[in-house]
Amino acid sequence: MLSSLLGCFKKPQINENALLHQRACIESIELDDHIRARTHCELCLEFDSAMPECLNGMGLVALMNNDEENARSFFTKALRQDNDFSQARNNLGVIYFSHGDFAKALEYFDRALEIDPANIDARYNSGLSQFRLGQRMRAQGDDKNSVQHFMQAKEQMRKLLAIEPTYHSGFRDLGLIDLNLYDLSPFVAKKTELINSAKQAFSRCLEVNGEEDGCYEGLAQAFFEEGRYDQSFANYFLCLGFAPNNGACREGIVMAYEKSAQAEGGYKKFADLVAHDKGNPLAHEAFCAALFDRGLDQEAVRECELALRLKPNLCTTHFRLAEYYAGVLDADKAVSHCQSFLTCNNKEKGREIKKCQEVLASARR
Repeated sequence: MLSSLLGCFKKPQINENALLHQRACIESIELDDHIRARTHCELCLEFDSAMPECLNGMGLVALMNNDEENARSFFTKALRQDNDFSQARNNLGVIYFSHGDFAKALEYFDRALEIDPANIDARYNSGLSQFRLGQRMRAQGDDKNSVQHFMQAKEQMRKLLAIEPTYHSGFRDLGLIDLNLYDLSPFVAKKTELINSAKQAFSRCLEVNGEEDGCYEGLAQAFFEEGRYDQSFANYFLCLGFAPNNGACREGIVMAYEKSAQAEGGYKKFADLVAHDKGNPLAHEAFCAALFDRGLDQEAVRECELALRLKPNLCTTHFRLAEYYAGVLDADKAVSHCQSFLTCNNKEKGREIKKCQEVLASARR
Protein backbone atom coordinates (compact mmCIF):
# COMPACT_ATOMS: atom_id res chain seq x y z
CA MET A 1 0.00 0.00 0.00
CA LEU A 2 1.11 3.53 -0.72
CA SER A 3 1.47 6.02 2.06
CA SER A 4 -0.71 9.10 2.25
CA LEU A 5 -0.82 11.14 -0.91
CA LEU A 6 -1.22 14.36 0.99
CA GLY A 7 2.05 14.92 2.79
CA CYS A 8 2.94 18.49 3.69
CA PHE A 9 1.88 21.46 1.59
CA LYS A 10 4.38 24.27 1.30
CA LYS A 11 3.44 27.52 2.99
CA PRO A 12 3.10 30.14 0.28
CA GLN A 13 3.79 33.81 0.47
CA ILE A 14 0.48 35.00 -0.95
CA ASN A 15 -2.59 37.02 -0.02
CA GLU A 16 -4.54 36.02 3.05
CA ASN A 17 -7.70 34.97 1.19
CA ALA A 18 -5.85 32.42 -0.91
CA LEU A 19 -4.02 31.13 2.14
CA LEU A 20 -7.28 30.78 4.08
CA HIS A 21 -8.88 28.62 1.40
CA GLN A 22 -5.71 26.62 0.91
CA ARG A 23 -5.77 25.61 4.55
CA ALA A 24 -9.46 24.73 4.36
CA CYS A 25 -8.78 22.59 1.29
CA ILE A 26 -6.01 20.71 3.12
CA GLU A 27 -8.20 20.09 6.18
CA SER A 28 -11.03 18.80 4.00
CA ILE A 29 -8.73 16.40 2.14
CA GLU A 30 -7.49 15.03 5.46
CA LEU A 31 -11.14 14.45 6.47
CA ASP A 32 -11.97 12.84 3.08
CA ASP A 33 -14.53 15.57 2.44
CA HIS A 34 -13.87 15.82 -1.29
CA ILE A 35 -16.70 18.22 -2.13
CA ARG A 36 -15.64 20.76 0.47
CA ALA A 37 -11.98 20.30 -0.48
CA ARG A 38 -12.70 21.00 -4.13
CA THR A 39 -14.74 24.09 -3.26
CA HIS A 40 -11.96 25.61 -1.17
CA CYS A 41 -9.21 24.72 -3.63
CA GLU A 42 -11.23 26.33 -6.44
CA LEU A 43 -11.70 29.46 -4.34
CA CYS A 44 -8.01 29.46 -3.56
CA LEU A 45 -7.24 29.43 -7.28
CA GLU A 46 -9.68 32.25 -7.91
CA PHE A 47 -7.58 34.39 -5.59
CA ASP A 48 -4.31 33.09 -7.04
CA SER A 49 -4.57 30.93 -10.18
CA ALA A 50 -0.86 30.12 -10.10
CA MET A 51 -0.74 28.78 -6.56
CA PRO A 52 0.95 25.32 -6.82
CA GLU A 53 -0.32 24.05 -3.49
CA CYS A 54 -3.95 24.48 -4.53
CA LEU A 55 -3.30 23.02 -7.97
CA ASN A 56 -1.82 20.02 -6.15
CA GLY A 57 -4.90 19.92 -3.90
CA MET A 58 -7.18 19.85 -6.94
CA GLY A 59 -5.10 16.96 -8.26
CA LEU A 60 -5.52 15.06 -5.01
CA VAL A 61 -9.27 15.57 -5.06
CA ALA A 62 -9.42 14.35 -8.66
CA LEU A 63 -7.30 11.29 -7.83
CA MET A 64 -9.47 10.43 -4.85
CA ASN A 65 -12.47 10.52 -7.19
CA ASN A 66 -10.72 8.25 -9.71
CA ASP A 67 -10.36 11.07 -12.23
CA GLU A 68 -6.79 10.25 -13.14
CA GLU A 69 -6.63 12.43 -16.26
CA ASN A 70 -7.49 15.61 -14.35
CA ALA A 71 -5.26 14.58 -11.45
CA ARG A 72 -2.28 14.26 -13.79
CA SER A 73 -3.13 17.62 -15.35
CA PHE A 74 -3.31 19.47 -12.03
CA PHE A 75 -0.09 17.91 -10.69
CA THR A 76 1.68 18.90 -13.91
CA LYS A 77 0.33 22.46 -13.66
CA ALA A 78 1.59 22.63 -10.07
CA LEU A 79 5.07 21.70 -11.25
CA ARG A 80 4.96 24.33 -13.97
CA GLN A 81 4.44 26.91 -11.25
CA ASP A 82 7.07 25.40 -8.97
CA ASN A 83 9.44 22.89 -10.54
CA ASP A 84 10.83 22.07 -7.08
CA PHE A 85 7.45 21.13 -5.60
CA SER A 86 8.36 17.79 -4.05
CA GLN A 87 4.86 16.63 -3.17
CA ALA A 88 3.45 17.15 -6.68
CA ARG A 89 6.29 15.00 -8.07
CA ASN A 90 5.49 12.31 -5.52
CA ASN A 91 1.82 12.38 -6.49
CA LEU A 92 2.61 12.04 -10.19
CA GLY A 93 4.79 9.07 -9.28
CA VAL A 94 1.84 7.48 -7.50
CA ILE A 95 -0.12 7.47 -10.76
CA TYR A 96 2.65 5.66 -12.63
CA PHE A 97 3.03 3.23 -9.70
CA SER A 98 -0.68 2.40 -9.81
CA HIS A 99 -0.24 1.27 -13.43
CA GLY A 100 2.72 -0.95 -12.60
CA ASP A 101 5.29 1.35 -14.21
CA PHE A 102 7.57 1.17 -11.18
CA ALA A 103 10.67 2.39 -13.01
CA LYS A 104 8.96 5.59 -14.19
CA ALA A 105 7.36 6.09 -10.78
CA LEU A 106 10.78 5.72 -9.18
CA GLU A 107 12.11 8.64 -11.24
CA TYR A 108 9.46 10.93 -9.77
CA PHE A 109 9.90 9.66 -6.20
CA ASP A 110 13.69 9.98 -6.28
CA ARG A 111 13.52 13.48 -7.76
CA ALA A 112 11.06 14.42 -5.00
CA LEU A 113 13.63 13.19 -2.47
CA GLU A 114 16.41 15.19 -4.08
CA ILE A 115 14.26 18.29 -3.59
CA ASP A 116 13.10 17.37 -0.09
CA PRO A 117 14.83 14.48 1.73
CA ALA A 118 12.26 14.81 4.53
CA ASN A 119 9.36 13.83 2.25
CA ILE A 120 8.48 10.54 3.93
CA ASP A 121 5.78 9.70 1.38
CA ALA A 122 8.31 9.89 -1.45
CA ARG A 123 10.89 7.93 0.54
CA TYR A 124 8.46 5.13 1.31
CA ASN A 125 7.23 5.09 -2.28
CA SER A 126 10.79 4.98 -3.59
CA GLY A 127 11.57 1.99 -1.39
CA LEU A 128 8.33 0.29 -2.37
CA SER A 129 9.04 0.84 -6.07
CA GLN A 130 12.48 -0.74 -5.68
CA PHE A 131 10.84 -3.64 -3.84
CA ARG A 132 8.31 -4.18 -6.64
CA LEU A 133 11.06 -4.04 -9.26
CA GLY A 134 12.99 -6.63 -7.25
CA GLN A 135 9.95 -8.90 -7.15
CA ARG A 136 9.46 -8.46 -10.89
CA MET A 137 13.10 -9.31 -11.64
CA ARG A 138 12.88 -12.34 -9.39
CA ALA A 139 9.76 -13.59 -11.18
CA GLN A 140 11.68 -13.25 -14.44
CA GLY A 141 14.57 -15.31 -13.08
CA ASP A 142 16.97 -12.36 -12.96
CA ASP A 143 18.26 -12.96 -9.43
CA LYS A 144 21.25 -10.61 -9.73
CA ASN A 145 19.18 -7.52 -10.56
CA SER A 146 16.50 -8.66 -8.15
CA VAL A 147 18.96 -8.60 -5.25
CA GLN A 148 20.20 -5.15 -6.27
CA HIS A 149 16.66 -3.73 -6.22
CA PHE A 150 15.93 -5.40 -2.88
CA MET A 151 19.08 -3.93 -1.35
CA GLN A 152 18.18 -0.44 -2.57
CA ALA A 153 14.66 -0.89 -1.24
CA LYS A 154 16.09 -1.94 2.11
CA GLU A 155 18.29 1.14 2.26
CA GLN A 156 15.34 3.47 1.64
CA MET A 157 13.22 1.73 4.28
CA ARG A 158 16.04 2.05 6.82
CA LYS A 159 16.35 5.77 6.11
CA LEU A 160 12.59 6.17 6.32
CA LEU A 161 12.49 4.53 9.74
CA ALA A 162 15.39 6.66 10.93
CA ILE A 163 13.31 9.73 10.05
CA GLU A 164 9.96 8.33 11.19
CA PRO A 165 10.41 5.45 13.70
CA THR A 166 6.66 4.79 13.98
CA TYR A 167 6.10 4.14 10.27
CA HIS A 168 4.83 0.58 10.72
CA SER A 169 4.46 -0.13 6.99
CA GLY A 170 8.19 0.50 6.67
CA PHE A 171 8.94 -2.20 9.24
CA ARG A 172 6.54 -4.58 7.49
CA ASP A 173 8.15 -4.05 4.09
CA LEU A 174 11.64 -4.24 5.56
CA GLY A 175 10.75 -7.70 6.87
CA LEU A 176 9.32 -8.74 3.50
CA ILE A 177 12.48 -7.57 1.74
CA ASP A 178 14.59 -9.68 4.09
CA LEU A 179 12.39 -12.73 3.42
CA ASN A 180 12.95 -12.29 -0.32
CA LEU A 181 16.69 -11.93 0.19
CA TYR A 182 16.58 -15.02 2.42
CA ASP A 183 15.10 -17.04 -0.44
CA LEU A 184 17.76 -15.80 -2.85
CA SER A 185 20.81 -16.27 -0.62
CA PRO A 186 22.87 -19.46 -1.13
CA PHE A 187 24.76 -19.07 2.16
CA VAL A 188 23.50 -20.65 5.39
CA ALA A 189 25.03 -18.03 7.68
CA LYS A 190 23.54 -15.22 5.60
CA LYS A 191 20.14 -16.90 5.54
CA THR A 192 20.20 -17.10 9.35
CA GLU A 193 21.07 -13.41 9.56
CA LEU A 194 18.28 -12.46 7.16
CA ILE A 195 15.57 -14.54 8.84
CA ASN A 196 16.45 -13.05 12.21
CA SER A 197 16.44 -9.56 10.70
CA ALA A 198 13.01 -10.22 9.17
CA LYS A 199 11.58 -11.38 12.49
CA GLN A 200 12.96 -8.32 14.22
CA ALA A 201 11.36 -6.03 11.63
CA PHE A 202 7.95 -7.72 11.89
CA SER A 203 8.12 -7.64 15.69
CA ARG A 204 8.93 -3.92 15.65
CA CYS A 205 6.00 -3.40 13.30
CA LEU A 206 3.68 -5.06 15.80
CA GLU A 207 5.09 -2.97 18.63
CA VAL A 208 4.05 0.11 16.67
CA ASN A 209 0.74 -1.28 15.42
CA GLY A 210 -0.49 -4.48 17.03
CA GLU A 211 -3.33 -4.85 14.51
CA GLU A 212 -1.20 -4.99 11.34
CA ASP A 213 -2.16 -8.36 9.88
CA GLY A 214 0.66 -8.17 7.33
CA CYS A 215 3.22 -8.27 10.13
CA TYR A 216 1.62 -11.31 11.76
CA GLU A 217 1.63 -12.90 8.32
CA GLY A 218 5.31 -12.09 7.79
CA LEU A 219 6.31 -13.30 11.25
CA ALA A 220 4.38 -16.52 10.66
CA GLN A 221 6.18 -17.04 7.36
CA ALA A 222 9.56 -16.48 9.01
CA PHE A 223 8.81 -19.05 11.73
CA PHE A 224 7.60 -21.48 9.05
CA GLU A 225 10.93 -21.14 7.21
CA GLU A 226 12.70 -21.99 10.47
CA GLY A 227 10.55 -25.08 10.94
CA ARG A 228 8.92 -23.63 14.06
CA TYR A 229 5.44 -24.56 12.93
CA ASP A 230 3.71 -24.04 16.26
CA GLN A 231 4.86 -20.40 16.36
CA SER A 232 3.97 -20.05 12.69
CA PHE A 233 0.45 -21.32 13.35
CA ALA A 234 0.02 -18.98 16.31
CA ASN A 235 0.90 -15.91 14.23
CA TYR A 236 -1.26 -16.96 11.30
CA PHE A 237 -4.10 -17.37 13.79
CA LEU A 238 -3.51 -13.86 15.15
CA CYS A 239 -3.42 -12.56 11.58
CA LEU A 240 -6.87 -14.03 10.93
CA GLY A 241 -8.14 -12.48 14.13
CA PHE A 242 -7.51 -9.03 12.64
CA ALA A 243 -8.09 -9.91 8.97
CA PRO A 244 -10.29 -13.01 8.57
CA ASN A 245 -10.22 -12.71 4.77
CA ASN A 246 -6.42 -12.54 4.45
CA GLY A 247 -5.86 -15.22 1.81
CA ALA A 248 -2.18 -15.74 2.59
CA CYS A 249 -2.93 -16.32 6.27
CA ARG A 250 -5.77 -18.71 5.46
CA GLU A 251 -3.48 -20.76 3.27
CA GLY A 252 -0.53 -20.50 5.62
CA ILE A 253 -2.36 -21.55 8.76
CA VAL A 254 -3.38 -24.86 7.22
CA MET A 255 0.17 -25.55 6.04
CA ALA A 256 1.47 -24.77 9.53
CA TYR A 257 -1.28 -26.95 11.00
CA GLU A 258 -0.36 -29.90 8.83
CA LYS A 259 3.36 -29.55 9.55
CA SER A 260 2.84 -29.09 13.27
CA ALA A 261 0.42 -31.99 13.51
CA GLN A 262 3.22 -34.26 12.31
CA ALA A 263 5.47 -33.15 15.16
CA GLU A 264 5.42 -34.41 18.73
CA GLY A 265 2.48 -32.95 20.61
CA GLY A 266 0.60 -32.29 17.38
CA TYR A 267 -2.31 -29.90 17.43
CA LYS A 268 -2.38 -29.59 21.23
CA LYS A 269 1.04 -27.92 21.22
CA PHE A 270 0.10 -25.02 19.03
CA ALA A 271 -3.51 -24.89 20.29
CA ASP A 272 -2.05 -24.04 23.69
CA LEU A 273 -0.14 -21.17 22.11
CA VAL A 274 -3.35 -19.43 21.03
CA ALA A 275 -5.30 -20.26 24.15
CA HIS A 276 -4.97 -16.64 25.31
CA ASP A 277 -6.78 -15.56 22.15
CA LYS A 278 -9.37 -18.33 22.01
CA GLY A 279 -12.07 -15.72 22.49
CA ASN A 280 -11.62 -14.56 18.91
CA PRO A 281 -14.41 -16.29 16.98
CA LEU A 282 -13.51 -14.72 13.63
CA ALA A 283 -10.06 -16.30 13.68
CA HIS A 284 -11.56 -19.72 14.42
CA GLU A 285 -14.13 -19.21 11.67
CA ALA A 286 -11.43 -18.28 9.17
CA PHE A 287 -9.34 -21.29 10.20
CA CYS A 288 -12.43 -23.46 9.77
CA ALA A 289 -12.92 -22.15 6.23
CA ALA A 290 -9.26 -22.79 5.40
CA LEU A 291 -9.49 -26.36 6.69
CA PHE A 292 -12.61 -27.04 4.63
CA ASP A 293 -10.81 -25.68 1.57
CA ARG A 294 -7.98 -28.15 2.22
CA GLY A 295 -10.39 -31.07 2.64
CA LEU A 296 -9.69 -31.48 6.37
CA ASP A 297 -13.38 -31.68 7.19
CA GLN A 298 -13.30 -33.09 10.71
CA GLU A 299 -10.82 -30.50 11.88
CA ALA A 300 -12.85 -27.81 10.12
CA VAL A 301 -16.05 -28.85 11.90
CA ARG A 302 -14.27 -28.65 15.26
CA GLU A 303 -13.08 -25.09 14.56
CA CYS A 304 -16.46 -23.93 13.27
CA GLU A 305 -18.23 -25.34 16.32
CA LEU A 306 -15.71 -23.59 18.55
CA ALA A 307 -16.35 -20.33 16.70
CA LEU A 308 -20.11 -20.71 17.29
CA ARG A 309 -19.63 -21.41 20.99
CA LEU A 310 -17.79 -18.11 21.19
CA LYS A 311 -20.25 -16.22 18.98
CA PRO A 312 -23.52 -18.08 18.25
CA ASN A 313 -24.73 -15.65 15.56
CA LEU A 314 -21.88 -16.13 13.08
CA CYS A 315 -24.02 -16.50 9.98
CA THR A 316 -21.26 -17.67 7.64
CA THR A 317 -20.20 -20.36 10.10
CA HIS A 318 -23.75 -21.72 10.35
CA PHE A 319 -23.88 -21.96 6.56
CA ARG A 320 -20.50 -23.73 6.34
CA LEU A 321 -21.69 -26.37 8.81
CA ALA A 322 -25.11 -26.65 7.15
CA GLU A 323 -23.46 -27.28 3.79
CA TYR A 324 -21.09 -29.84 5.30
CA TYR A 325 -23.81 -31.78 7.14
CA ALA A 326 -26.06 -31.73 4.07
CA GLY A 327 -23.17 -33.26 2.12
CA VAL A 328 -22.72 -36.11 4.63
CA LEU A 329 -26.50 -36.62 4.81
CA ASP A 330 -26.89 -35.58 8.45
CA ALA A 331 -30.28 -33.95 7.88
CA ASP A 332 -30.96 -32.95 11.49
CA LYS A 333 -27.75 -30.93 11.87
CA ALA A 334 -28.04 -29.50 8.36
CA VAL A 335 -31.57 -28.27 9.12
CA SER A 336 -30.54 -26.87 12.50
CA HIS A 337 -27.69 -24.83 11.06
CA CYS A 338 -29.76 -23.68 8.09
CA GLN A 339 -32.47 -22.44 10.42
CA SER A 340 -29.89 -20.53 12.43
CA PHE A 341 -28.38 -19.16 9.23
CA LEU A 342 -31.69 -17.93 7.84
CA THR A 343 -32.83 -16.30 11.09
CA CYS A 344 -29.62 -14.48 11.95
CA ASN A 345 -28.93 -11.00 10.68
CA ASN A 346 -26.94 -11.99 7.62
CA LYS A 347 -25.92 -10.31 4.40
CA GLU A 348 -25.15 -13.45 2.48
CA LYS A 349 -25.59 -13.92 -1.24
CA GLY A 350 -28.56 -15.55 -2.88
CA ARG A 351 -26.76 -18.86 -3.43
CA GLU A 352 -26.36 -19.48 0.30
CA ILE A 353 -29.96 -18.55 1.06
CA LYS A 354 -31.26 -20.73 -1.78
CA LYS A 355 -29.12 -23.67 -0.62
CA CYS A 356 -30.56 -23.54 2.89
CA GLN A 357 -34.09 -23.16 1.62
CA GLU A 358 -33.56 -26.33 -0.43
CA VAL A 359 -32.23 -28.15 2.65
CA LEU A 360 -35.33 -27.18 4.67
CA ALA A 361 -37.70 -28.06 1.83
CA SER A 362 -36.08 -31.48 1.50
CA ALA A 363 -36.45 -32.14 5.22
CA ARG A 364 -40.22 -31.47 5.08
CA ARG A 365 -40.83 -34.15 2.46
